[in-house]
Amino acid sequence: MSYLGYSVYISTFPQQKAFLATLKNKETYIFTSLHIAEEMNEAYVQQATDMLVWLNEQGFKVIGDVSKRTLELFKEADIVKLARRLELYMIRIDYGFNDEEMMALAKSFPIVFNASTVDSALAQKLKQVSKDIFAIHNYYPREYTGLSSKQFTAINQRLQQEFIQVFGFIPNHKKSRGPIYQGLPTVESERYLPTAVSYFEMSLGMAMDNILLSDLALEPLDQQMIEVYETTHIVSLPCMLEKSFESLYEQVFTIRIDSPECAYRLQESREFATQGTLIEPINCLERIVGSITCDNRHYGRYSGEIQVIREALPRDYRVNVIGKVVQEYVKLTEIIKNGQKIKLIKYEIS
Repeated sequence: MSYLGYSVYISTFPQQKAFLATLKNKETYIFTSLHIAEEMNEAYVQQATDMLVWLNEQGFKVIGDVSKRTLELFKEADIVKLARRLELYMIRIDYGFNDEEMMALAKSFPIVFNASTVDSALAQKLKQVSKDIFAIHNYYPREYTGLSSKQFTAINQRLQQEFIQVFGFIPNHKKSRGPIYQGLPTVESERYLPTAVSYFEMSLGMAMDNILLSDLALEPLDQQMIEVYETTHIVSLPCMLEKSFESLYEQVFTIRIDSPECAYRLQESREFATQGTLIEPINCLERIVGSITCDNRHYGRYSGEIQVIREALPRDYRVNVIGKVVQEYVKLTEIIKNGQKIKLIKYEIS
């Protein structure tokens, strides 16, 4: 599993630098564009060079997005020479290069093509030329221009059949880059989702090879959730529990492999009932999506079983509603797979 990668922009690098420093030695992918028109000024080339020197010193794998304009700016005639001069790990070929030029570049340097727009025939030809061929999708600043989940999945499956690793972008509209400031997603439906939800949708639901944050930073809770998953493979579910069940916070559970589509059954939970605690009926309410429930004593040997509800279910005098997944993160109940380890984490209201 690769670590979440990040996007760094020349104009925002000073404010991103402190966070990036905490990622040192992870060999994290960093994406940067070397031809954004609104960033260009008299100091652009020097600022870009200084930024790339620092990123390489930290051990990051820098993917440089380049075009013919990049060559003009850096006064270099050959894109491979420029890539080596700037110590880029890979170059993403943007507009201005024809198929023949891309084929020639692929023979001498690891290249990344535009996954969102390239045709299958060219992808196959590039893969025949070199094994160091990757694909990165676009991100889409304007609303209603991003790919649908169906389009995205179809493209990725086609490329992965050619053994080409694919990168997709996830946004954070709360810390977005201008000029539109409405998030930079690849998949349109992820534009306003919490970043961690988009991350898990791509990682668990879409089997993405690599994921890049396109915007400037993570929210603290999303960063915590992603870091926990990267180090433990445990998915955190932000929730609010009734006071008498707060002991469940931070406990790790396994979703039963045979859980039905309507609910996650937490494998270890019935151990609570075997410890002698009698669970009386309380809050036997209608179970909405995201409800966290615990079977009470009226369910006999099932007493103590905890479930996370994925489809609305009617009230049941044998089932207590003991909490709920926070609404922002309810979509995780569509994404997480049976067999996954999860933990319930306390959602702190800011």
